[in-house]
Amino acid sequence: MSKSKQSSLALARDIWLAAVQSVKGDTCTRLALSQSGDQSWKYILAVGKAASSMMLGALDALDPQGSALVVTKYDHTDPALQNDPRITVVESGHPMPDKNSLAAGKAVKEFVLGLSEDAELLVLVSGGASALAEYLVPGMDLEKLQCLSLDLLADGYSIDQINSVRIEISQIKGGKLLRGFKGKRIQVYGLSDIPGDDATLIGSGIAAIAPPVVKPFPLPDNIAKYLPKNPKADSGLNSSPSFAYQSTLVGSNQIARQTAADFARKAGLTVVESTEIIDGDIEQLATKLALRISNGENGVYIWGGESTVRLPDQPGQGGRNQSLTLTLALKTAAMSGISAVVAGTDGTDGPTSAAGGEFVSGMNLDGAADAVRRADAGSWLENAGALFSTGPTGTNVMDLIILIKR
Repeated sequence: MSKSKQSSLALARDIWLAAVQSVKGDTCTRLALSQSGDQSWKYILAVGKAASSMMLGALDALDPQGSALVVTKYDHTDPALQNDPRITVVESGHPMPDKNSLAAGKAVKEFVLGLSEDAELLVLVSGGASALAEYLVPGMDLEKLQCLSLDLLADGYSIDQINSVRIEISQIKGGKLLRGFKGKRIQVYGLSDIPGDDATLIGSGIAAIAPPVVKPFPLPDNIAKYLPKNPKADSGLNSSPSFAYQSTLVGSNQIARQTAADFARKAGLTVVESTEIIDGDIEQLATKLALRISNGENGVYIWGGESTVRLPDQPGQGGRNQSLTLTLALKTAAMSGISAVVAGTDGTDGPTSAAGGEFVSGMNLDGAADAVRRADAGSWLENAGALFSTGPTGTNVMDLIILIKR
């Protein structure tokens, strides 16, 4: 790799990392608490891939006699939380829910519904909560949940569509959990991993008090068979909650992109685009992005959002960002002066430990197209030394592409 390509790629990495740093859970939560004046909470619930980081940001606000429940992904818990006797931590599976996800769902429901009439509850929610905590409707079990989850992830459905299905099979999603709260007040702080920042859909609405508005879509038989045939009205829930409720977004992809743009300008780059455009199937998306790059001027392109990918029967290694990395590299192979990082802001890409991938113009792409077809982009990128790995980042605000054209 030439020195200029290497420096451009290093700059793209630095821009990406600066963007993610600006929306870390601890930083965003601490700032929100400071600005709100709510400096003491007896009860705190944190759920999601960024739950540990968000809880760290609220740690000073946790009453000395208080209690907190943190539900997060395996190996995502800060030691400071594990050593605090006030805090119970449950780690569970993501993106595939497991038996601990059901244990976490039970713990979450008992924690919220067990609070007294004078209780005030702080809820910290981030993406990933859908898989990490679940309390299923009658007739569903773990095996069915895992089969349904696999079908939803493999068939390229949008996050809105996936959430609408998840809500149907859950007793704690879509506003059902918090409507059972008997206390005085709930304050929600959220990190948005939802296109358009609809807070009611974070974690499939686990921190909402009303069902989110989602567009209906025709359900294929392999999905519809799991849904309740005769759904019953919720029982034991407040249809019109009497408690005070406020939900505030403290971090988003837009904030991350703004930080990326500011960083890029300070580095002397022109910001050509900064928009939430990553959406839909990776093949169509990569074609659209490549056209914009080809027709666009030199500078930095900052794109956020969340793509989808359809998996073959026997997928290889990788996630949607790794597949998008290779597909975009192939679409821009005839261009020069391109350096790019394509990664999930949470630091993980699907069922892998990498955040995504990176590429530069002129890199050898032999076998890349076949790797994309077999959903084995991760193996190809690993062999090429082009995986982008950060470890858990403490946030989750969808995916982020930083592409530099020179």
